[in-house]
Amino acid sequence: MTPPIHWEETTLTVPGLPRPLTLMQITDAHMTLSDQRDSAYTREVEEDRTGGFGRVGMNLPPAEAFRLTLKAAEGADCLVFTGDILDAPTAINRETLDGFLNPPKTPYLYITGNHDWSRTWINGRSAREDGDLEVLGAFLDPRTGYGVCQLDGVRLIGLDDSEYQISEDALRFFREQTADGAPCLLFLHIPLYLPTLLADTMDAWEDPILLGAPPELYRQRTAPVPTESTLEFCRLAETLPNLLGVFTGHLHFPHENLLPSGVRQYVTPPAYQGRGRRIRLVPGE
Repeated sequence: MTPPIHWEETTLTVPGLPRPLTLMQITDAHMTLSDQRDSAYTREVEEDRTGGFGRVGMNLPPAEAFRLTLKAAEGADCLVFTGDILDAPTAINRETLDGFLNPPKTPYLYITGNHDWSRTWINGRSAREDGDLEVLGAFLDPRTGYGVCQLDGVRLIGLDDSEYQISEDALRFFREQTADGAPCLLFLHIPLYLPTLLADTMDAWEDPILLGAPPELYRQRTAPVPTESTLEFCRLAETLPNLLGVFTGHLHFPHENLLPSGVRQYVTPPAYQGRGRRIRLVPGE
């Protein structure tokens, strides 16, 4: 019997929207496929992680859990993937994902997570280098890592924050996309730091693995000191009047918290658990 997929339910009212829309957010599938093209080390690590994700998820390999989640999302107006769909950018992971998504049956927006491009499980290198996004070129713009999708006057904006930073170019792009006052939804991999999210994050990860978190809060890892463009982005995202919601992943647990503007940030649970988020946009005044 196929395990059921569980969707967190979010409904947002959009002034002037001509018709209801349904978006499906899928995040953190952590597909762990590897083959003979990979080193023995990579195959061993990914086999071990396959079992680990299965034990805390659907008791299925992550790629199969992701396939079932995609099938359950059929009929949506748009799919949004908010990172770590791949546990590592192995060739078979990328080929399998390409077979799942392309050519697109449904419009989609893909935002990279830190695992999608990281070669930690391939050659021990975790820092991004030139060309790392190019292997994801079938799913996103490898020059920037960010993108936008327009749906009936609603703008879906996806930004790459997978290194715990927002670049100056990405900040400029975000300003341009939000400047005209059109209703927007923001999609990130790593959630914005907010005090109301801190306790649950520390309980789960023992460090505040959040965008813009104060470095002095870190206990174990080298703290990513936020750049000025990152801090400015956080300030802007937290106060924009035409931003209707922020949707993220990364933490592997569900959460909702309020931004200073009064809109909500949503953390969506992982696809390896057979979970995701259904976002209903409904017309309103």
